[in-house]
Amino acid sequence: MNEPIIRAFGLGGYRSIREFAVLDDMRAITVLAGRNNVGKSNFLRFLREHYDDTVESLANPTAQSFSWADGDERPLGTGDELTSFAVACEVTTDANLEWVSALTTSGYQAPRGMATTLGEDDGRALLTEVEGVLEETYGGPRIVWSRDQRNKAPETGLAEELVKALRAEGRLHRYLTHLSRNAQQGAQILARQLESSALVPLQNRPVFVPAFRQIKNAGEQSWDGAGLIPMLADLRDPDLGPARRRKQERWAKFLGFVREVLEDPAIDVSVPPSSPRLIVEMNRRELDVNDLGHGIHEVIILAAAATAHENTLFLLEEPEIHVHPLLQRRILRYLSETEGNQFVIATHSAHFLDHPQASVFRVSLAEAWTQVAPVSTNSELVTTARDLGYRPSDLLQANAVVWVEGPSDRIYLKHWLMKAAPELREGVDYSIMFYGGRLAAHLSGQDGKFVMATEQLIELRRINRFSAIVMDSDRTKKGQHTKRGTTKGRLRDEFGDAPGYAWITEGREIENYVDPGVMLQAIQSIDPRASKLVSVDDYEHRWKYRRAGSSRIIHANKVELARAVVALDPGLEVMRLKSAIGGLVSMIREAGGPGVSVG
Repeated sequence: MNEPIIRAFGLGGYRSIREFAVLDDMRAITVLAGRNNVGKSNFLRFLREHYDDTVESLANPTAQSFSWADGDERPLGTGDELTSFAVACEVTTDANLEWVSALTTSGYQAPRGMATTLGEDDGRALLTEVEGVLEETYGGPRIVWSRDQRNKAPETGLAEELVKALRAEGRLHRYLTHLSRNAQQGAQILARQLESSALVPLQNRPVFVPAFRQIKNAGEQSWDGAGLIPMLADLRDPDLGPARRRKQERWAKFLGFVREVLEDPAIDVSVPPSSPRLIVEMNRRELDVNDLGHGIHEVIILAAAATAHENTLFLLEEPEIHVHPLLQRRILRYLSETEGNQFVIATHSAHFLDHPQASVFRVSLAEAWTQVAPVSTNSELVTTARDLGYRPSDLLQANAVVWVEGPSDRIYLKHWLMKAAPELREGVDYSIMFYGGRLAAHLSGQDGKFVMATEQLIELRRINRFSAIVMDSDRTKKGQHTKRGTTKGRLRDEFGDAPGYAWITEGREIENYVDPGVMLQAIQSIDPRASKLVSVDDYEHRWKYRRAGSSRIIHANKVELARAVVALDPGLEVMRLKSAIGGLVSMIREAGGPGVSVG
C-alpha cells in the first residue's frame, strides 16, 4: 500500500463545515461517503483551492492574509457574524525524531539559547510526553491552527499548552530545560518545531476530477473530458523530442489501466490522424467512443487522469457515475496500487466502502452543518450504507458464499483458495460462513423452493444463489459413498445444481487433505513433545496424536492446528484436492459475471 501524501487533515469554519471536523488516518485511498448536499465536496474544494496557500500562510503568517475565509467561503448562512476558522495537520513522532537526535550531533547549529545535551532516549520520551499534550489539547496527534476574529493570523496555542503541562508534569519540565535553560523558552522552541513538521506542502497542485465527465474533442484540456482526445493522440504518437519516451511510458500506463479495469488485454485506443475522434477497439470491433456507453467514457477519463501525474493528490467526485459495481471495485483496486499518488473520493456508492486498504469516513448533516465520523466497525459500515440507500445485504454480501462446518474449515479453505487463485479476495469475491455440522439436517440448498413439511430448513441459496457447501464425508473406509436420502446426499444434490457447488471430502474430514508429515510437523510446533500421529489413514482422525513414551491419545485443538498447518504453506497435491478446489474457484469466478475472474 502506498504511503499517503496527507495523513490527517481537519477543517472548521468553512462553508457547511462550521464545527471542526477531522479526517484521521488518511490512506492512499480516502473515501468520503454520504448523501447529496451534506458537504463532501467542500473538503475537496478546500484541498483544491486553499490547501497550498493555507500551508504557506501557516508557515509564514506574513506571506498572505486569510481573506478567503471572510468572503463566500465562510460558514454559509452566518450573515455578518464574525467567522471562526480552524485547520489541523498531523504530527508524527517519526517526523521529529531526526530533529531530536540532531540535538546531540557534532556540528549541529542549534537555535540560539538551545542546549544540545538531550540524548535520543530522552528525546523519544519527550515526544511521548508531547503526544499526551496533543491528545488532551486537540483530541489526537495533531495540531490545530485557529482564529476567532477577522484579520488575525491563525495560531495553535501549543506553546501555551506545553507551559500549562509543565506545572503538572515534572518530566516534561526536565526535558524542556534541555532545549533551553528556561523551560518556557524550551516550550516555544519545541512548539515551533512541531508546527513546522505538521505542515505538509504538496509537491504538485491537486488534480480535481469533477462528477460530470464526458470525452470531448473541443475545449481546453481538463479532467471533465474536454480536450482529452488531442492529449491522448499526443501520448500515443508523440513527436520526436526529449519528452517522447516519457509520453510513451504514460501511454503504456494509461492503456494498462483501461485493460485491467475492463479485464480485456486486447482493448486498444487510437485517434485517426484524419479525424479528431477516439476509437476504441474491443470485442473484435472498432467503435467511436461516442457510440459506447458512458461507463467507457468514465474509465478512460479516470485512466488518463490517474496516469498523468505522480506524487499528486487526486480529488475525485463520484467516480462511480455510469460505472457498473464490478468496474467500481476494479477502479478502486487499480487506484490503490498506483505508485506515489493519493486519492480522496467523494461518493454515493457503497461499493467503495469495503476496500481493505481504504480509510472511509461518513459525512452527514447535524442541524444543517457537516459532520464527519470514521467508519471502522460493522455497525458504522451499515449506518453509512443506509445513508446511501442500501440495505446491509447489498453491501456486506460478497459475490459468492461458501458454507463450511466450522472455523478450522475456513482456515484451510481460505489458504487453498489463495494457493489456487490468489487474485480472489475474501469479503469481495467470496465469503466463508459457518453452518455447524450437526445443523446440516436443518439446512436447504433448494433454489427458491419452500416445502411445508420441512419448515425448519434454512434456505441458504435464497441468501445467495452462488452458494457452495463443504461437508466432511465421515467415511471410515475407502469405497463408502454418500447415499441419496441422507442429509449429506440431499445437500449435495441441492447445492450441486448450477450455479452452486457441493463438495464432500474424499477422506473422512477436511484435515485428511493435509499430508501426514505436514500434520505432525504442525502438531509439534504446538506441542514439542508430540511424537507421532495416532493414524495416517485417510479415513481416520488425523488430528489425534501421542507424545513420546506415552500411550495416551491427545486431541489437538482443531482451530489452533489449522493455523499451524497453513503457516507451513502446504500445497494442493493430496488426494484430489486440486480438482475439488478448482471447482470451487470456477463457481466463485462465475459469480463475478461473464468473463470476470476477479470481483
